This record gives sequence, structure tokens and C-alpha cells, in this order.
Amino acid sequence: MKQSTFIILGVIVILVLVGAWAYLLFSGTPKDANQIFTDLGLGGEEDSGIVIAPEPKPEEPVVNMDRPRLRQLTTKPVVGFAEVQATTSDPVVVYYAEAGTGHVYTIRLDSGEETRLSNTTVDKASFASFSPKGDAVAIRSHNDKRTSELTVGTFDQGSGGLKTMTFSPTVTDFSLVSSSSLLYSTESPYGLIAHEYNFNKAVDTTLFTVPFHEAKIIWGSSTTATHAAYPKPSYLLEGYLYRFTKGTMSRLPAAGYGLSAFIAGNNVIYTSASDYTPKSTVYNESTNTHHPLSIVTMPEKCTSSVKRMNTLWCGYELKKGEFEFPDTWYRGEISYKDSLWLVDLELGNAELLVDTFIASQRELDVTELTVGPSESTLYFINKNDNTLWMYEL
Repeated sequence: MKQSTFIILGVIVILVLVGAWAYLLFSGTPKDANQIFTDLGLGGEEDSGIVIAPEPKPEEPVVNMDRPRLRQLTTKPVVGFAEVQATTSDPVVVYYAEAGTGHVYTIRLDSGEETRLSNTTVDKASFASFSPKGDAVAIRSHNDKRTSELTVGTFDQGSGGLKTMTFSPTVTDFSLVSSSSLLYSTESPYGLIAHEYNFNKAVDTTLFTVPFHEAKIIWGSSTTATHAAYPKPSYLLEGYLYRFTKGTMSRLPAAGYGLSAFIAGNNVIYTSASDYTPKSTVYNESTNTHHPLSIVTMPEKCTSSVKRMNTLWCGYELKKGEFEFPDTWYRGEISYKDSLWLVDLELGNAELLVDTFIASQRELDVTELTVGPSESTLYFINKNDNTLWMYEL
């Protein structure tokens, strides 16, 4: 082919490329933002050239309603608490007293809002008992003596403190059964004397006497109720359970080394050790029969139902019996990793409600287990740090 022909073809190719460039420059520009970038404009098609991201839709706010059934209520150490609901339409409120200071707080369970109700300081506060309506509290100060002083009062909403009632005796044990009635025990040369003090009348009445000093008293719900007592448990001591009705003492068929006990309706639940192995037994007063429980109970770790006959809730860890039970636990030398169990007193079996370690990733040593008046919630103190916890049934 001649050289002139190559030159002509080269010029034609260059003209075609220049024409295509000019077309794309002036005619291929996108006319609106909806043209897609893969459209190159060939054959009458349009090329957007630019990617336009769609405007984000506003997200609706999401409320996190996922509250675990087992949860911690306080970070402060607690020495006493009570669930209170003024009326069925009012929110459920938990009252608690802080260890060391005796300051009283309330927590609304629906919102978690915490309010300090009293800033009256009770030095070395070690135990508190609230009246069922939450309108009064009795707080004990800790000391190295057998007896302790009490601060008893109603809440003064104006001053943010306690309106203290007159109460002078030193006590070994107590229970505030109403805002005007305190059940308590004092020492005598021959044992303990149980009293009822009425603040409205300023009258002190002797209820019964316990013929030994180191006693655990099971207080009834009123002055006229039946009360019970047994020696403070020790694996070296054979204990016996006594009942007090209208000042008269009688012995119940519950005994054994390291004896501890509590009463649930017609049932007496007691634990004792044989060959250093603790076992729990139910004595039914109606049928006069005994039968074993499948778990080992302790009074501080159990609470009974008023609405559901023969029902018990307990904190319990599956483990072998240890030497010197229950002394080592009371002395704080050992700790349990308890789960919560539902116990059928009639059948003697137990059903696991929640493995607290799996649910919380914390080792919870349950003590002061209590069910609220509505029986919809269990409350307890973790003995490891004295914080207050709850579990929704």
C-alpha cells in the first residue's frame, strides 16, 4: 500500500477520536441526577458519571426494655430492706438501709429511680427492720457487746431525717411488726426475755422467756402470734426447737447437731448434721409426719409463700457437706455460689429457677431471702458484698 494511503487512514482515525471526545465532552454530560454511571452515552444512552447516595431515612428511637429477671438493685452495702406498695395503683418501691450510716433509700422498681428518704446517721448500722408499710424503721448499731442500741423512728419528710421514738433498752434481737409495735429480746441472768413495746401507748409487755442466752428467735407477725426459738447453731451443739404460744413454751419434734429451723404454715423445716453431713427435713404438724428434702436449707437462705401452700424458695449450691457446717458459713470462712430453687414441701423435691452465676456472671451467696407481699419478686442480699438483688418470679 502506498505511503499516502497510510497517512490518509491515520488522519481519518484521528478525526474520529477527536469527534468522539468532543461529543462526550459536550453531549454526554448527565442531564439529571438519576442517570446511572454505567450508561456511557453510546447509541443515544445517557451517562450519569456521578454516584448519588440516597438520603438516609431517620431511625426511630428504640427503647431498651430488656431487663433481666435477676438483677442487682444497689451498689451500696445493705443491712435491711422491704418491698412496699401503698395501693394497688401505686408503684412498687423497695426501701433499704445502708450499712454503716443507716441512711434510708427507696428504689422504684418500674423506673429504677433511687431517692434518699432519711439522712439521719446511725453509727455502725448493722441491721435494720422496716415496718410492713414502710412508714417506720428500727436500726441497730454494731458493737462488741452482746447487746446493741436501737434507733427507732418514722420518716420526717420535711427534714429528710428520722423522727426518733423513745426507746432505751439494749437488745439482742428484734422485729418491727408495725410503725407502733416493736418485738425485741433482752438479756437476763437466766436467759432471754422477749418483749413487745408499743410506742403509741409507751407500754412494754413481756411476751415469753427463753431459758438460754445464745438463741435464735423466730418472731411471729404480731404480738399474739406464735413465736419460736432454738440455740444458735453449731456443729458441736445438739439443738432443740421450742415454740411459745401466749407465753407458754413447748418443744417441737426437731433436733440435731447444728440445728437451724424456720416455720412455714403447718410445716417446720429444720436442718441438722449427722457425721458432718447436713440434711434438711420437713415436719408437718397437721399429719405429724417427717420427710426429707432434696436440698439443704438454711433459714437465711429460704422464704415461704403465704399464697401457695407448701411452697418454698431457697438459695442453694449443689456441693458436698463440709466439716464444721454451719459454723464456717456464719463465721464468714466459706462462701456459697447459690442458685435459686423452688421447693415443694409436700413432695420434698426442688426445681431450679435460675443459675445465678450463669445469669449474672457473679458468685452470689444468698442471705436474707424474702418474697415481696405480691409474691412476684424475690429479694436477697449477696453476703459477699452485702448488695441487694432481686429476681422476678
